[in-house]
Amino acid sequence: MVIITLPDGTTVKAARKTLHACETKGAVAALRRILNQELAGLAAAAGCEHAVQCLGYRLPTDDDERAELLLSCAEGGSVENLLLLTDLPPSAFFIQNALAKDHFDRIDNAPERRRTGKNKDKYEMLPYPGNTLMDEADLKGMLRAMAPFIKHLNARGYMHFDLKPANLLYDIAPDGSKVFRVCDFNLAVKTDSNGRVARAQGGTRGFWAWET
Repeated sequence: MVIITLPDGTTVKAARKTLHACETKGAVAALRRILNQELAGLAAAAGCEHAVQCLGYRLPTDDDERAELLLSCAEGGSVENLLLLTDLPPSAFFIQNALAKDHFDRIDNAPERRRTGKNKDKYEMLPYPGNTLMDEADLKGMLRAMAPFIKHLNARGYMHFDLKPANLLYDIAPDGSKVFRVCDFNLAVKTDSNGRVARAQGGTRGFWAWET
């Protein structure tokens, strides 16, 4: 975390992201390509209130092999910080809300739910109520941020390709609600004129779309 002084004399908190090139031939050039790809994604997200904003950057040079990004700050942390991995193997990718473990205990110990025969067009197998992985208000706020973010990015010809809890940051608003923003654009890809990409970047296994 760093403090940036703006031209008008005011200060703002920013997150500094530093990337280092490995000690192999062509590493600096590769790091420069990665940073340029992230900068392109950040440029596409510019002006979107649901995305972190780029405040500055430094490309690596032969004399200094570090690359740096200055990004708008979200002091609450990531959604991943709100979630706690269960004791299940990592490959299971099950996550539970650390702030609402009592709800999960009640769900685990609840009697078996069965279909009632009513509302046959709806799925009735989930243990209602309290079946979400995080607080319902937070979940709604997160989805209300993600949807317009995706629309904003796609309208500018880009796809993020790595949406996951670790890449969703939040701040606490004055009313106590959480304000969510998407970060980490190093896998963002520009689409063609038809809104498609030749090859999906993938992202993080367990969170990427099945078709990738």
